[in-house]
Amino acid sequence: MTPERSGSSEPLLNVLDRRRLYERVLGGLATAAIGDALGAPTEACTRQEIAEHYGGLVRTLAAPGTDAPASGSHPGQITDDASQMLAFGRGPHRRRGRAAGHRLGSRPAPLAANLSAGPPGGTHHPRDA
Repeated sequence: MTPERSGSSEPLLNVLDRRRLYERVLGGLATAAIGDALGAPTEACTRQEIAEHYGGLVRTLAAPGTDAPASGSHPGQITDDASQMLAFGRGPHRRRGRAAGHRLGSRPAPLAANLSAGPPGGTHHPRDA
């Protein structure tokens, strides 16, 4: 059943509006996941470190270096950040758009394939130690 506007029998979101909303949400999620994959190699790096290692701006999908938080993942692979975003986004879809606040955090979000639960040595980056 579609929610209605107060005092009107007109559906709040008609079919075209829902399709447009779906496409915008999907586009936003895809853009965020692509940005996550592009940024994985340089996460926690300074501009100088990026320039030294990559010769300037990173414009292609690259494998993260050994000291990157996503070390060991493949070029273009999303990190735990995007995995959690996508898992969180699936929740309301499975419940017909209704959020279940009491269930948030009750199950861990699946991590991207091949990512370990944490980096070796327990630190995120050598500068964080």
